Amino acid sequence: ARASVSLDGLDVAGLNPYLAQALRLRLAGRLSGSTEVDWSEPGLAVKVAKLELRQGALACLAAQACGDAARLVKLPARTAATFDLLQVADAQVNLARRQADVGQLKLDGARALITRDEQGRWMVERWLPQPHADAAPAARTDSGGRWDVHLGEIAVRQADLGYRDEATASPVAFAVSDLSLDLKDVSPLADRTARASPFQLSARIGAGRADPGRLVTGGTLALQPLAVNAKLSATRVPLHAVVPYVASALNIDIRRADTGFKGDVAFRQTAAGNDLRVSGDAMVDDFRSRT
Repeated sequence: ARASVSLDGLDVAGLNPYLAQALRLRLAGRLSGSTEVDWSEPGLAVKVAKLELRQGALACLAAQACGDAARLVKLPARTAATFDLLQVADAQVNLARRQADVGQLKLDGARALITRDEQGRWMVERWLPQPHADAAPAARTDSGGRWDVHLGEIAVRQADLGYRDEATASPVAFAVSDLSLDLKDVSPLADRTARASPFQLSARIGAGRADPGRLVTGGTLALQPLAVNAKLSATRVPLHAVVPYVASALNIDIRRADTGFKGDVAFRQTAAGNDLRVSGDAMVDDFRSRT
């Protein structure tokens, strides 16, 4: 048996009672697209020609779950993330075989805040339902094995991200704007990456009131084990923003360090440990410190 389903501007707010079991956020947006459901194979198979969610948002049920994004990324109050468009195209999912093949995943105009509080808890932990102290442990279910997921193309355009970490001696905060990413032929759940995936990434990175710097990179990426080979070009990147992560190893108080780099970077995980190789030209555009 087969059935075709077409959607045109469906308000996804009606899905929130079902999502509440797994997520303490409210989903908003309008869903459109066409899918085909097939019961003729063992289990259930779904084919998606195109499915898109426009003007999407994830709103927090409590203000403290969202954090303060005002200075890092433009988000409405009590909102964890927004996006202009999330689109899935040319996808096939087989539930019985635990297979998902997605031709294209596209995200436009995303805005989100990534935070960690003073207790070291990431924002995602506040988004998940907390079990009651007297609740019985959930019964384990047969997972049936790992899913085989393949993504033909991932495209991200004009994304803005804010990052704030308050678990360090002094807070780490910076903003990533105008982020674009192209990643092709990736299987994120595979035990071992068969072949590296080509990627291109560009973004602006800023901290404080100074104009943001620019980062452009591209090359290949493997996930299991992690390996990156890329050409990197960076201009006026505010390296001082992440100094709190290494402050205990420094005998100098770095107040500002706008840095640049142009060259090659290679990183890979091995059984003997991590291997990092860098070749190129580095520069410091603005350096200020206190001893």
